Amino acid sequence: MCSATIMGQLKLESSDTMTPVDLDALLELEDEYYQKGLEEGSAENVQHNYLEGKQYGLQVGFQRYLLLGQISGLLDVLEVLDGDKKVFAKKIESVRALLSGLKMDNEDSSVADFEDRFIKIKNKFRTILLLLQKQLKAGPDNTLSLAAVERVSLSIAEELKGYVEDESDTSDVLQDQTKNW
Repeated sequence: MCSATIMGQLKLESSDTMTPVDLDALLELEDEYYQKGLEEGSAENVQHNYLEGKQYGLQVGFQRYLLLGQISGLLDVLEVLDGDKKVFAKKIESVRALLSGLKMDNEDSSVADFEDRFIKIKNKFRTILLLLQKQLKAGPDNTLSLAAVERVSLSIAEELKGYVEDESDTSDVLQDQTKNW
């Protein structure tokens, strides 16, 4: 024979003993699983955001320094083309001095310095390319321009796929990053 009390306990009656069963725990089962799911989802979201942040940081760093690497490579070519004339030597050295002083950390002062130097580098490189155009006596359509170099850089950076190895386990994450950040 069974009898339920108002307090949410069920008393099972047997011939010798009566055992109380707590029904409140059964009523809170949904809340318990909700909290467990919320905690697991939050932990997974934190890990996903961490990996996504690393991917974004790698991509932005790549995009920021890609153009500078192309400029540095083109300066090497221009030095060879210049030969003994040394028409570009002083301007190339000023751009190289700006390039060598760049810091690769993420401090606010370094980022501001990067932005200032980046503008100066682009402007000085633009003047070098204009001197090259004048020296070659070519029209604006027939020579290299900073806009053309930037287009190449942008086309490379748009096709970048971010790759991050998850340090917590052996899984690798590959995310398509085809949009321009």
